[in-house]
Amino acid sequence: MRLEDLPPGCGTVVRVLGPARAQIIRSPNRARPLDFCPELLARAEAVDFAVSLAGQAKSAGLVSTTGVIPDMVPVMQLLEHVTDAASFDRSVAPPTLACPIGVGRDGPAYLDLVQSGPHAVVGGTTGSGKSELLTTWVAALAATYSPRQVNFLLVDFKGGAAFQPLARLPHCVGLITDLDSNAATRALASLGAELRYRERTLSAAGARDVTDVRLEHPLPRLIIVVDEFATMLGLFPELHALFVDIAARGRSLGVHLILCTQRPAGIVRDALLANCSLRLSLRVNNRADSQAVIGTDAAAGLAPNQPGRCLVATEAGEPVLCQVATTGELDIASIVAAPLSASCGYVPRRPWLDALPPIVTEFDLDAATVEKAPVTGYPVGLLDEPERQRYCVFTYDPDSDGHLLVVGGAGSGKSTLLHTLARVAEHRVATHLFTADVESVWDALASLSARVETGQQTSASPRLVLFDDFDSVCARWQPDHRLAAVDLLVGLLRDGPAAGVHVVVAVQRHTSVVPGLAALCQSTLLLKLPSVQDHLAAGGQSAGYIASLPPGGGVWRSLRVQLLAPTPGLIVPAVVVPNSLPAEGPLLIVSSSPTSTATRLRNVMGVPVLELAGTSGPEASALLVPGAVGQADAAVRLIVVGDAETWQAHWTLLARLRGSTSSEQAASLVFDRCSLSDFRLLSHRRELPPPLAPGRGRVWVLHSDGEVTRAMLPG
Repeated sequence: MRLEDLPPGCGTVVRVLGPARAQIIRSPNRARPLDFCPELLARAEAVDFAVSLAGQAKSAGLVSTTGVIPDMVPVMQLLEHVTDAASFDRSVAPPTLACPIGVGRDGPAYLDLVQSGPHAVVGGTTGSGKSELLTTWVAALAATYSPRQVNFLLVDFKGGAAFQPLARLPHCVGLITDLDSNAATRALASLGAELRYRERTLSAAGARDVTDVRLEHPLPRLIIVVDEFATMLGLFPELHALFVDIAARGRSLGVHLILCTQRPAGIVRDALLANCSLRLSLRVNNRADSQAVIGTDAAAGLAPNQPGRCLVATEAGEPVLCQVATTGELDIASIVAAPLSASCGYVPRRPWLDALPPIVTEFDLDAATVEKAPVTGYPVGLLDEPERQRYCVFTYDPDSDGHLLVVGGAGSGKSTLLHTLARVAEHRVATHLFTADVESVWDALASLSARVETGQQTSASPRLVLFDDFDSVCARWQPDHRLAAVDLLVGLLRDGPAAGVHVVVAVQRHTSVVPGLAALCQSTLLLKLPSVQDHLAAGGQSAGYIASLPPGGGVWRSLRVQLLAPTPGLIVPAVVVPNSLPAEGPLLIVSSSPTSTATRLRNVMGVPVLELAGTSGPEASALLVPGAVGQADAAVRLIVVGDAETWQAHWTLLARLRGSTSSEQAASLVFDRCSLSDFRLLSHRRELPPPLAPGRGRVWVLHSDGEVTRAMLPG
């Protein structure tokens, strides 16, 4: 090139003559050429020098601002040039959250939730790059600030795949997905408690916000990132009020929201949107969605073939266009391994507790968080209170909770709960536990109802009565006994509290066996049930049904509860089987199988047994002769066996033997394997005899004094 071909304005011109020779051929201050030896630079040094000069030129206004935005930017390329923006203390909440998320016409595009927020809304249609934007934003923040400064709570209602790599960051305190709705509900409900915890911490230190140096225990900024905010509100509409509260109080408490949804219009309401000053919109399908986010129609005109193109709007000016950087799993792994994260050794405080353990012991009750006020009632488990970020001791207090209905399927922990109540209450009040036995439950109902009705309660009378598997017992009673027992239970539930008697009834499912049972019991504990339909029928809510509940797990007034585990070596009281056959006097036995009964009695008792069906007229008539019973050998006991029809046919004989005179003892009437109608037919009594447990060989005995008891025939 000739000297005269150079453009005007070139004051100094240097000609390179070789690797180590050069000559200044033109200079404003020199008339003659000057030879010199140039000092060579490496390529990297030359690049750094060029970058420095470009920066100075830009500051001087010598560079045009109409640069070209690239179609793709790796996030690590941005992070390589991030200066140490956090020159402040790394152990306290930073006064800024500035970080690069992409490239605009003027170079790297920075976002700052503190200065431009405190909250952000992100809009964009499917395929526009919303999840990539959130991933890059979180990764850039993690690369810029330490876990002591910034924590992330990630909420992904698209299954959690997009945020799964970010869960490895030491800054991340949790990943909530829609795959476990119960865990999601519990975690999100804890956010209100997190606000109260931060308020108490600031108040105790007299601090103004999380950056105040007076905080003895610094609070990191908590950034809640929600992908598919509209889907979350569709599943949990009650959470909108919670997020409005966070948006209103989050700035000073160091809690920030990044809410992402496909169509913000109509989803992010004005009460929430008013506190979201930072707006980002990728491509949207219509102008209304663009207007709802950034206030202009520009986002609706973004090209569909350029995912990651984003318009950033703040209160400072017009929306700025940029290209969001891409972040891969290797990039996140590099951030995790970086000294800022790896050498921290800091474990962030989670804004919620872990789920209740499947097994709760007495030690867990001692270690649980409880109110300063003394615990009343009987401790039987742990109660999860996510709104207060705590566990507390679950107690049943009959005086305040009233009668208790426990509903749970087989193996759900009903029997364990009743045994626990019987154990912990025995030193305070008289307590009786009745297992699923048709005889003992009937006797208890009859005895308790009579005492309550007549007011004959004593200090030794039971004050806490526990019935296990009451619906199973009802199913095994005959219809007449079932109706009568239900009436007794209803009366006990209605009148018992006035006499100081409270009842705990455990059933396998809520059926119509006892009409209005739930209404008569002031409190209900729902344990694990076979299906959501059974849970709903018992008065539960569909959202509260947990199919994977462990034994002892349940729902108490919409809160999750875990009961105490069974005590090792628990002894179930045996059923007492009394034998109340009269020791003296004739026995008149009504049996459905008179021959086999008579044979058994002869072999076992070794006494003559008269079969009424085989007697002739004169033999039967001989028993009607006055004094015939009394004239028998005193060592020989009169035992007559017959079926119901035969005894009905010998009604005069039955009446003669059942009567009593001064010289004769009245006979007792025994019913062996007879129906209730047979009993009523021959006894002429309308009162119900006590029910007999099947398979035990039990009989009814109508004594000479009119009392009806149970007994067992010998052998």
